[in-house]
Amino acid sequence: MPNRPIRIALFAAAAAVISLLAACSSDEPVTAVPASDIGTAVTTPTQTPQSEPTSAPIAQQPAIKTYTSSPPMTIDVAKSYTATFQMETGGEFTIELYPKEAPLAVNSFVFLARDGYYDGITFHRVIAGFMAQSGDPTGTGSGGPGYNFDNEPSPLRRHDTVGTVSMANAGVRNGLGTNGSQFFITFVPTTFLDGNEPDGTPKDCSIPGTSCHTVFGRVIEGMDVVNSISLRDPARATAPGDAIKTIIITEGESPSASKPIAEQPAITSVDYAQIAYDYAEAGDYQKAIANYDEAIRLDPKDDLNYSARGVLYAFLGQYERAIQDYDEAIRIDPQYAEDYNNRGVAYNHLGLSERAIQDFDEAIRLDPKDAIPYYNRGNAYLNLGQYERAIQDFDEAILLDPQYEDAYYNRGVAYAILGQYERAIQDFDEAIRLDPLDADTYYLRGLVYEELGKSTEAELDIAKAKELGHDP
Repeated sequence: MPNRPIRIALFAAAAAVISLLAACSSDEPVTAVPASDIGTAVTTPTQTPQSEPTSAPIAQQPAIKTYTSSPPMTIDVAKSYTATFQMETGGEFTIELYPKEAPLAVNSFVFLARDGYYDGITFHRVIAGFMAQSGDPTGTGSGGPGYNFDNEPSPLRRHDTVGTVSMANAGVRNGLGTNGSQFFITFVPTTFLDGNEPDGTPKDCSIPGTSCHTVFGRVIEGMDVVNSISLRDPARATAPGDAIKTIIITEGESPSASKPIAEQPAITSVDYAQIAYDYAEAGDYQKAIANYDEAIRLDPKDDLNYSARGVLYAFLGQYERAIQDYDEAIRIDPQYAEDYNNRGVAYNHLGLSERAIQDFDEAIRLDPKDAIPYYNRGNAYLNLGQYERAIQDFDEAILLDPQYEDAYYNRGVAYAILGQYERAIQDFDEAIRLDPLDADTYYLRGLVYEELGKSTEAELDIAKAKELGHDP
């Protein structure tokens, strides 16, 4: 859901406005959100207060294995892989792995599981209504295998369902990913953790505080066992978390592995569309587009192929081409709200915010219960300087999706620009609760605290932002 490029531009604008305003004070008490109450899936010492050791006992943790480098690529991305978790408590659950979309993550996970690395490791951080995190042999949230590897964001694999399995990380550091052995399993959809925007375009994961997590699997059996994992806050726990007894990896033939994609005969537009989807799933977007070209040539009245090709063009940053495809899809089927929303996003990327608003209006008319068009229209109004209108749209987006972190952030920006600092603080508090590693939010909240004359809170937030990599 986040739209990071717009966020950064607005952040800069808000900071400039705040710096020109006279300082004001407030006697109202402020209750900070405790770090231990903030849930997110990351592998950073800041999960425990100021990197201090957790008070929970870790004596029963397994002997820690470390490796000098990432394992060699031993998986076959054309095959299927599942991982069955056997818990010390007696239950078990199985996840399907995604070797095509996340070969580095799956290869590392399979290697570590087969080497017994995860045997005895606990679910050290389990947050109700969010996720269960494991993979740290120290049980503190700061451990790993001794190597890191890069993110593998895919617009085809998102945190959009219960039971999504994803890599925990500490953000991009020095241009490199920080994925290791830690992973998490979601209890609810958490699309704000995606490495791509809703329209499929990639986030700039190098921006400090940006949430970019690699989805590498999903639970296909035993979600009831996952839901029963004991809740645990590592900063307050007095006992270890539920332990993994072992993980059994099963390798099999992929349903389409018997014949390479390029060799599968294509007779109808449906065949070409399926091949296009397979190429897109494998990350080869140019070949996917070429096959959608053929599907459209054979059946120029199928709006879904135009929509799918438009998403791929947008993912590649070719917004004009994307708009052409959305135009045609809408001409064929003018009742599909998602096409209007996606075309509006493309217009907004091109700086045509007023035109974008027209599309968001239509998307909302067709599907008034979808939070995304309200959020996107709010961004467009922000770009136009219509802050009250933007706030109204962010209100609606949050009403429809209370977990919409960027809606809180951008509404806070609008309130800050309007000088309504207390309201801005409330929104930044909620944004931080939902994404406690967003350096931008800490920094901007710190500036707002300065305007309220709360120097202690301001200093803490600005220091936290710098710790997370913000460079003012």
